[in-house]
Amino acid sequence: MTIWGTEFGSDKVFAFSPRSGSFEEYSLQRGNTGVGYISVEPPGGVTRVWFTETTRNSNGEFIYDTKTGNVTFYEDTFPTAVGGGAYGVYAGTDSVWFAGFSALVRWDRASQQYTLYPLPSHGSAVGRFLTFDSHGELWYTQGVANQSSADNFVGVLRGNIVQEWRIPVPGSNPRGISINPLTQQPWVVEQSTLGGNESVAYLNDLGNGTLYPTTPLTSPSGGPPRVLSPTITQATEAVQAVAPTTSFLPSSEEGPFVQYVLGSALPGNVVVDSSGSVWISEPGANKIARLSVSNPDYALSLSSSHISLAQGASVPLAVTGTSVSGYTGSVTFKPTNLPAGVALSGFDPNPVNVPLGGNASSNFEINISPTAPPGTHLVVVQGSDGTNAHTVSIVITIANSTNAIPSQQFETRCSVAVPTYLPGSVLLSSLIVDVLIGGFYIGLPIGNLGRKVRFLHILSRRSWLVIFLLAPSALFLGSALFLFLC
Repeated sequence: MTIWGTEFGSDKVFAFSPRSGSFEEYSLQRGNTGVGYISVEPPGGVTRVWFTETTRNSNGEFIYDTKTGNVTFYEDTFPTAVGGGAYGVYAGTDSVWFAGFSALVRWDRASQQYTLYPLPSHGSAVGRFLTFDSHGELWYTQGVANQSSADNFVGVLRGNIVQEWRIPVPGSNPRGISINPLTQQPWVVEQSTLGGNESVAYLNDLGNGTLYPTTPLTSPSGGPPRVLSPTITQATEAVQAVAPTTSFLPSSEEGPFVQYVLGSALPGNVVVDSSGSVWISEPGANKIARLSVSNPDYALSLSSSHISLAQGASVPLAVTGTSVSGYTGSVTFKPTNLPAGVALSGFDPNPVNVPLGGNASSNFEINISPTAPPGTHLVVVQGSDGTNAHTVSIVITIANSTNAIPSQQFETRCSVAVPTYLPGSVLLSSLIVDVLIGGFYIGLPIGNLGRKVRFLHILSRRSWLVIFLLAPSALFLGSALFLFLC
């Protein structure tokens, strides 16, 4: 195992091996890079490490050679629309996301280009950190270090739609963000500049929020590689037992958020582990904190939070209630905030019984009227146990049915493109010809016709009957088989 990190003040990236104690430092060979946040791609054949250079409007990639310890260093300047720099970075397989000051940025290895999703403009607020939920949707924080500013947000990118929630506390200045894997609720740390007001909070109600369309932009990437050799030192191991101190933090509801005040801790990042415990870095107090939420409650999530439908269409979904901190109870669902032309039906079963430490789901269906106005809308589902009510939202994009689903000119199950009307027409015409030929055979003396046309004379009445009946019948059977298969 190798631990990668950055040294902001000395413009370096390091790799540390706990097993050997080897500490490798790589100087970026430029001053004032502002090298900040770092992410490592999932394990593969090559170790790839990504980081942001916040004061140079750049990003860097290390390709690590495990045999020599050298790295191939690619450095690239962000496009102008990123806004002058980026903080957070999330390295996936063959794609990397950055929280740019003015846009969410995706770099794709196959195309070697950036795709930029502009963020809503809120004064001097900038994008900060990002992470993904279980649906593969990107969550981010956006804020400003100003004790009186209200321009602080938590948002999510759903397709080409941004949904965001304003943090009600002025000067909250959100930083790190993490998704609770059990409830899919985002947690954020608030590095508030108000004295002693630094906090950690989670978005308790995922309903409502504000929608903004965002139009993606693309831009090429590229930068010449450089090979960097490490400066290697041997770290001296020191073991120190740390006895934790335990304290109780009261929670308070701030709009859709639940907040816990940490005090003068200057929190920088947050991670929610698989058990739901919340881990917080506190550079201002030189501590790592773990928060265990003890208030029994339930959380809501959806099988999909962003769908696109044509007028007249419908789609099945499910809403799930999950037990938090030992909750058990009965939760009843209902729709709220339904836009014109949108209906919800079902909720089966309703209510659901959420078991201790588990979850329970209810199935429902969204139905779009043929006359529903096209556009992007927000549908909110509410759950209530009689004491606590929570909401969760679905972003629905309704398309005009004449534009969304083109008329099918050809059958799609056949390897040959044949107009759909042709087999039916051939079938009908061959049937008519069969009937007419039968009548022709009965009413017309073929022998007299054969005496006038020498070619026809060589065929007997029986031969003509076979030809006149079998040929149209073959067309009839072939057309019928084609319609059955296609």
